[in-house]
Amino acid sequence: MKLQPYCLGSGRSADAIQKALFVISQNRPDWNILPSIKVARDRPIPPMEKDDTKNVIFIANPLALHTPALIAAAKAGFDAAIIEKPAAVNLKQIADLGEITIPVGVLHGYRESWGVRTIRRMHKDAQLGELIAIEGRYWQSSAATRALDPIAPKASWKDDTSLSGEYDTLIDIGIHWVDSACFIAGALPQKGILALSHLNSGLARQLSRCKDRR
Repeated sequence: MKLQPYCLGSGRSADAIQKALFVISQNRPDWNILPSIKVARDRPIPPMEKDDTKNVIFIANPLALHTPALIAAAKAGFDAAIIEKPAAVNLKQIADLGEITIPVGVLHGYRESWGVRTIRRMHKDAQLGELIAIEGRYWQSSAATRALDPIAPKASWKDDTSLSGEYDTLIDIGIHWVDSACFIAGALPQKGILALSHLNSGLARQLSRCKDRR
């Protein structure tokens, strides 16, 4: 059996996926991983071989396009899909995922970072004492940029809600943070506290705390 990877995406995540596939193919030649085929956004998927080949698509395009790409991949006849987080950016897309019948895996790249893996190892080796809570902060300014100047030219896909989704950093970076916390702890959280801070030039600072949001 051979494995034919297809890669949809042109950013750093797509590059990392293709490099990882190449490294794996060199280290495990017995897995018969063929060279990756690039798939362009809004272009037809190249014809797939069906003999003894398993066709797997790796999806790393902008966030809001993940669900439509998954649905299209399933309809195109792929045997499986691997997708950069998140699989969906809103409740409608979550419902749409019910259409997908092929196996799907979700990539959480921050799990592979040195810091997260080191903290996880220290926790498993009982070097940190009893784990009571994990606190973290993250910033990303694309939503703030849009709020200050809605008609400014879009600098990247992160500034376009049709590509990034309506919730911006909460979905884009927040998922990384939550997954990293669960990975370190080795379990799902019992409860969480969310604090939202909005600090924009020329606007009053607002801080809201949402306690025990599960």
